[in-house]
This record gives sequence, C-alpha cells and structure tokens, in this order.
Amino acid sequence: MVQKIGILGAMREEITPILELFGVGFEEIPLGGNVFHKGVYNDKEIIVAYSKIGKVHSTLTTTSMILAFGVQKVLFSGVAGSLIKGLKINDLLVANQLVQHDVDLSAFDHPLGFIPESAIFIETSESLNALAKKIANEQHIALKEGVIASGDQFVHSKERKEFLVSEFKASAVEM
Repeated sequence: MVQKIGILGAMREEITPILELFGVGFEEIPLGGNVFHKGVYNDKEIIVAYSKIGKVHSTLTTTSMILAFGVQKVLFSGVAGSLIKGLKINDLLVANQLVQHDVDLSAFDHPLGFIPESAIFIETSESLNALAKKIANEQHIALKEGVIASGDQFVHSKERKEFLVSEFKASAVEM
C-alpha cells in the first residue's frame, strides 16, 4: 500500500514553494472550498493544500485530507513568530510539542491550555521528527526543536510573548 502524506499550510504563500519543489504533475482537486494538489513523490502519494488562517479552517482541511484522500500522516509547514533568542528568520523549527495558548477553561479549575480528556501539550510524531532531523542534516540545514504555541490571534505584544514563554516554554507562536 502506498503511504499517503498530507502537507498543509495556512496560506497559499506557505505551500507554493512546496509545490514548486515537487515540480509539475500534481492534479488540482477542488473540494469543500479548498483546492487539494495530489501527486506522487518518492513512491508516496502527496496531498498538498492551504487551509486559510485559523484552527477551524485547519481542522476542516485536515479532516478533508484524511476522509477524502486517506492521508495517514499530516505535516504542517508554515510561518511562526520566534519567542526566544537564537531563533531567527528562515530558521527551521520542528515542534516536539504543541499547545493551544488561547484555550482557557480556568473557570472550571483547569490550567491554561488544558482540554478535558486530553492534555495541555500534544506530543508530535517522533518518527516524522527523526526524518526531519535526518533530512536537515543531509542538507546541512540547522534544525531546532521546541514547543510551538498555536492560537487564533496574532501575538504581537511583548507581554504576551513573555507569557507564552513563561507559561508554556514556547519557542514559537503561530495561528
């Protein structure tokens, strides 16, 4: 069975370089208000799409990838804002954990970021992270690991950035 991998970005600008890297031959399939690009690369079926900004759009697009195309693994490629020194523009950061910084159920005595029957932090795929490290090493690309915080807001204030570092030990934030 051919492995099916989904690659997702929030904005068109985030998936265009990926499609250019793969080259021609990807079929465009409109579905649910999105366009999915389907092709084969290194004996793997690849589905590439941009979801639009926000967790709801990301969830809808990811669900479509899984249900309509049978995607088994999903990679998210996109832009994030650095929260720590030593992380610069064009650096490659691989998430070892993810957190939703805008989830607040503290009225029910839950810590920030916590979702009942889940956790504050979501672990990422060790096998995909190992593959990213291997490829980065082969390509002589510096790769860093850290917590990526996600939320449906553009974080721009110094105070909020400092909060995300102190509360979640986040290295970067995205939406």
